Amino acid sequence: MKKVILFSALPLLLNAYTALAAPQASSHSPMTNALNLTPEQERKINQIKQTYQEKIRKLIAEGEAKIMAVLTPEQKKKLEEMKRQRQAMMERMHQMMQQRQQQAAPPHQNASQ
Repeated sequence: MKKVILFSALPLLLNAYTALAAPQASSHSPMTNALNLTPEQERKINQIKQTYQEKIRKLIAEGEAKIMAVLTPEQKKKLEEMKRQRQAMMERMHQMMQQRQQQAAPPHQNASQ
């Protein structure tokens, strides 16, 4: 049971890591600004993050396949429903984060003023 919970939580961790590693809308990420990274450091760090994202995705897929192999059909159905609920929750959270970012963004000045 602990393994099912652990592997069910791994995609959430991947989503969080992906959000941190994803390119930001501005030219520099918060980490780049906070650490005053050089462009070369930022490029190398982004490559490292991308490599580990790929490894994490592969591990999650392998773990999920092994879990599915030991579950009954009823358990598989329930797990799939749990995944759908988790995905819906993640989408709602993503929308809320986008709304907060839009609200926190300074208003754009009209160029003609």
